[in-house]
Amino acid sequence: MSRKPYPGDPPDVWAEAALVIQAEHDADIRLEARGLAVAEMADVSFAERLAALAEGEEVTVLVRGGTRLSGRVIGRAIDHVTIGGSGDTVVPVHAIASITDAPRVLHLDSGQRYVRTWRSVMRDWLGEAIDVSTSGVVHSGHISWIGKDHLSIRSLADPGDHAEITIVWEFVDAVTRRIR
Repeated sequence: MSRKPYPGDPPDVWAEAALVIQAEHDADIRLEARGLAVAEMADVSFAERLAALAEGEEVTVLVRGGTRLSGRVIGRAIDHVTIGGSGDTVVPVHAIASITDAPRVLHLDSGQRYVRTWRSVMRDWLGEAIDVSTSGVVHSGHISWIGKDHLSIRSLADPGDHAEITIVWEFVDAVTRRIR
């Protein structure tokens, strides 16, 4: 049975030394863990953080053309985010200047695969009326072709007009499917 120390008792040198050593050890562990976390963060891409967005999450995206798009995440992959609003909008990762509330992830599981690329979404929209934003210019039409790195649309301006425009994906800021 131990007694309570009295004022003037000599300090327990061994207990104090153990506490100092434990505190130094804890500080070293925290410093090492922080260094590992910072190194891991440095290896995470913007696309990986976007791919980790939760469906249904409310976001605001600023595209490089200056347009702000707000809505709920309804799809995401390593190369795009699809948000719902006044029409479903596919925003390529390369066109995103900023996004609100990107999740903090360390790394996607190497076994995790996102098979829904922007091309698969565009194939689903084949023949539908869309608006394609490219650097502040909006092209309206029906999707008529989806290539490896481009898409083509037929003009909506005149039903008799069969003009087709082909847009390189790299220059697309957003593709919005018009509400039926």
